[in-house]
Amino acid sequence: MKRIYTFLLFALFVSASHSQPVAGLSEATVAGLSAGDGEHTFHFYTADGKLARGYSEVFIALTDKDGHWVEDFTVSNFTPIMNMGMSQHSTPVGQVEKVAGKPLYKTWFAFLMHTGQMDGAWTLDFDYSIGSASGKITGASPQVDAYPANAKWIQAFTCNSESYYLTLVTPQSLTEGSQTVQAYINKQEDALQPYSVVEGGFKIEITPWMAAMNHGSSGNTPLEWNVERKVYEGTLNLGMEGDWRIYLQVLDADADTVIAGAGGTESTLYWDVQTHQPAGLSTVTTAKAASVYPTLSKGEITVKTQERATISVIDIAGKTLASYLVGANEAFPVGLNYPNGLYFVEIENEKGITAVHKVILQR
Repeated sequence: MKRIYTFLLFALFVSASHSQPVAGLSEATVAGLSAGDGEHTFHFYTADGKLARGYSEVFIALTDKDGHWVEDFTVSNFTPIMNMGMSQHSTPVGQVEKVAGKPLYKTWFAFLMHTGQMDGAWTLDFDYSIGSASGKITGASPQVDAYPANAKWIQAFTCNSESYYLTLVTPQSLTEGSQTVQAYINKQEDALQPYSVVEGGFKIEITPWMAAMNHGSSGNTPLEWNVERKVYEGTLNLGMEGDWRIYLQVLDADADTVIAGAGGTESTLYWDVQTHQPAGLSTVTTAKAASVYPTLSKGEITVKTQERATISVIDIAGKTLASYLVGANEAFPVGLNYPNGLYFVEIENEKGITAVHKVILQR
């Protein structure tokens, strides 16, 4: 009986009862993840089920031959290699962390190239332990997708004749308005070893610019090392939906001396990103019977409607800042005594028909 209890205790310890530890995630395409014992298989999960050029956060799980989630395991020393025939190189890789309360580990990769680029392909090695046994996965094959159109999320620069890489974190999550933006800097010490995270020592000035509208957006702060979260972090304000180029200048964090890139839009270092509207603002439309101008304002706009209407100025958080009653065919001036940023002008006529216009305030 004691042996039976011992076996049951071991089974509960090894195969966790987590029914959905990867809820909200999708499995990425990575071949060759079977453990050497023939009894276990590793799985890589991401937010969208893809690994892509640029930043990819990855969650690693382990199942046994019966498909049960295994809790008593570790993973470490992830080494991705891009093989291009006569040449090879690795890529920036993040720290490995245990996900609290779940049979998962997480890390991130910043793939410098996509699968098939220059006829190249990625392989991935890493160490693992399962219970008291240890092993190594060698030659796993991740499928890495190309950047989306008009996107660029990694930049290289040189400091003291050494190579560094500056990676934008979760670029797909950028929206209109002010938001926290994060980045990592990794140093290439050996081309065939993972490029390790540099913790502090730099400051990154950012200057967003929308070429299609020929304007920038103020209210940005430099990215500096956050000791608690272990990432470079700053504030990025993107005034409207569309394609943005974020110009970068890398400085020494202590001396404020320029290491790479120029100030403003003269820099040769940049990220290219696309923004989308925040949730809840996707119903913004344009009224045919009303006009709001200019849409890029220095402090005042004019609203004109063909009929009586109530107009409201609303901030990015959805708060109504001011409301006015406008007569038919009246050119009504509205002062915007607010901080720079994106605002919405809601126009509702007497029939209850509503339209919303976007205005960027930039003094």
